[in-house]
Amino acid sequence: MSRTLTRRVLPLLLVLALAGGVWMSPEPAAAQRLPGTGKTLTFAFTNWTGDWLPTMVTKVLVEDHLGYRVDIVDLAVPVAYAMLAAGEVDVFANAFFPNQNSLLQGYRRDVEVISWHYDGTVRGWVVPTWFSEQYGVRTVQDLNNPEIARLLDADGDGYGDLLGCEVGWTCHDQVAYKMEAYGLDRLYRQIDASEQMINFAIRNALDTGQPVLFYGWTPDWLYAIYPYPEVVTFLLDPVGAWPDDEPPNEYGYPPGRTGILVHRDMQRRHPEAYALMSQISVPLNAVNESVYRQIVLGETSEADLERHAREWIEANRETVEGWLAAAGCGKASVDREGICRAAVRLLRGPAEPAGCPGKSCKTEKVESQAAATRQGRPGGVRLLRGVFGFFAAVARPSVSTAAHVGWSVRRPAGHQAAGYGVVGWRLRRR
Repeated sequence: MSRTLTRRVLPLLLVLALAGGVWMSPEPAAAQRLPGTGKTLTFAFTNWTGDWLPTMVTKVLVEDHLGYRVDIVDLAVPVAYAMLAAGEVDVFANAFFPNQNSLLQGYRRDVEVISWHYDGTVRGWVVPTWFSEQYGVRTVQDLNNPEIARLLDADGDGYGDLLGCEVGWTCHDQVAYKMEAYGLDRLYRQIDASEQMINFAIRNALDTGQPVLFYGWTPDWLYAIYPYPEVVTFLLDPVGAWPDDEPPNEYGYPPGRTGILVHRDMQRRHPEAYALMSQISVPLNAVNESVYRQIVLGETSEADLERHAREWIEANRETVEGWLAAAGCGKASVDREGICRAAVRLLRGPAEPAGCPGKSCKTEKVESQAAATRQGRPGGVRLLRGVFGFFAAVARPSVSTAAHVGWSVRRPAGHQAAGYGVVGWRLRRR
């Protein structure tokens, strides 16, 4: 009788003891160690508003579901590739091709694209539609006219202004290549200010009915406010001068696409992050909306940028759950390293609201769950169910995870913001 009682009671006591350790924990999320706990991934960002949503969606998923801390550093594109190849940067979450083909080829032994976001983007030289119709400017070659160049000389220096790209961006060199190939460098100069200052100048010209010539692309905010061909016109380029073997479209540029670029050693060093990022694909329409919200609505703060990502994830939960499942991190799966956050979701209950302001909301959520646990409320019941399910799945005790660490956007001392967006800002941990 004594042996029978022992065989029945001891397993129950063991389960209660394990559950009790989690029950007494002030933070239910500490019930599982994730593979990224205590590890940091560094993401490259190249000061393009179109980078933000793919970068932030990737950051949020890697942090929330794998436990990594993510640092974001602002780099020129060539520097981003060099640092990625050297292992100083881990991820470039929105590499743009074919603009960066030569860089990819130059570092192909050290870096690789593991997932594609969107393709079929449009690029080219743009003028207001009224200007195109009034002066018969429908192709890039039509610009080769001193009278047209004079109309586009906003600064009075004797050359027409082509609002182009920042120095260091590949499109800056592509614009220069076309200008030289067509002899337009005799009549025009490329204005190579920051994206934000160029955006300000474009808006001002279009809003005031002034002639303007600029390099345009998608994804971008511009065409939500000034749609083409109604308000602006992409000039045709039947000659199609282009510096490499990519076939250009009717506007003289090959269609673009973006992808997630990592060091070739990423799969060995961070296999779970590699598996998850290999599934991530953010569509063009979502990036267009994010750029619009940054430039037009002024939503450029840390909280805004993360909110854009979380709102998109919430609105596309079925798609995201498919990514997680394909990466071995679905709701019902826990692999040998305990990589998935399924057990943690059970312990924590429903996800926080999309607009939750980060750390303070997390703290309130944890405190309310802890209070419910102590008072025997339904939150505690969910907690016990999660504990039993967790131990049944992984059959081993758990250890605490690292605390959530946020990140912040800071401006260099003495810097004055120009135009719209995040000119000259740096991202740091707090």
